[in-house]
Amino acid sequence: MLDTHIPIFNNSSSEMCVNQRSFLYWVKFYYHNLYSLEDKKKPPENIVDYDILFDDWLGKREYAEKQKGKKATDMQEVYHIG
Repeated sequence: MLDTHIPIFNNSSSEMCVNQRSFLYWVKFYYHNLYSLEDKKKPPENIVDYDILFDDWLGKREYAEKQKGKKATDMQEVYHIG
């Protein structure tokens, strides 16, 4: 993301309306969750184009990230004796 230090809006952040804040939220969201990723980690365009598929992809990515941070001792194994 190119930071030109040129303000998008003419007012300060404390004077922004709800739509301006919402716009900035979504720009940061997509940058962080999509455009800042390496190409091999990005989802295909057809997933990004459909909200439900993108939400599912984000959920799986978040789950995988949480699993990476766990130590083997943190994980519990369940044994079923049948």
